[in-house]
Amino acid sequence: MKIKMIKGIYSIVPIIIVFIASYFLVHNNLYTIIDTNILEDTFVLNFIGIFFGFAITSLALIYSSYEKIANTIVDAVQQNDEDSNYEEDIFELLNELKEDVIAIFYCILIAFILILLRNIDIPIVKFPMKIISKDELILISKLSFVLLTLYAMYDLTQTIFDLIKISYQLSKRNKEKKSS
Repeated sequence: MKIKMIKGIYSIVPIIIVFIASYFLVHNNLYTIIDTNILEDTFVLNFIGIFFGFAITSLALIYSSYEKIANTIVDAVQQNDEDSNYEEDIFELLNELKEDVIAIFYCILIAFILILLRNIDIPIVKFPMKIISKDELILISKLSFVLLTLYAMYDLTQTIFDLIKISYQLSKRNKEKKSS
């Protein structure tokens, strides 16, 4: 239970850091130094959507490779080999891939909802924050979603390379066993 809580804290830390950095960039108008097009609605939705498509494609490719890796692990377990330890590693990596894809999906969904709600003004509902305006909050959110998508893509790429490494190690070990 304590390990899950620690993992949960570590997964929230990048999100908090990104939102704080986005707040300072937007609040101090530092994002205009980069390029104002980066926070346009169409750019944000296209950017996150393209990476979501890439993530889904990567997941499909990894799943097709997973069957090959799973067969190798089953053979190793039947032979009482140490390769069976890879099963847990692969499961964790696949779970991490799932979390990255879901994170990107939530980014595009929430960004879409914020863009829709930006121009809706409900007289009964007032924006409660005095520190930042409604427009600043939307800009902070959009910049955060772009940065979080980049972080998720980095993590997704790292996970894919880790799976490839495990697959290579298992293939190499099986070739060595067959040759001896």
